[in-house]
Amino acid sequence: MEKERAFAVEEAKATGKPEAIATKIAEGKLNSFFKERALLDQDFFNAQKYKGSVGNMLKEKGLVLEKYARVEVGQ
Repeated sequence: MEKERAFAVEEAKATGKPEAIATKIAEGKLNSFFKERALLDQDFFNAQKYKGSVGNMLKEKGLVLEKYARVEVGQ
């Protein structure tokens, strides 16, 4: 993750942004990446029943995710 963060900061600096702004841009990109791809950071699939991330919902219910399988349609 540090490697990706450093890459994102360098990418933002290349556009001429100052260090502090480049760091914030990099953090935003990483947060967006994880929100899309990491299960516990994703929004709960049924917003009518629960608004928030999957991880927050599990924490509120006192549950722990031990295992899951990712299935991709079309393969």
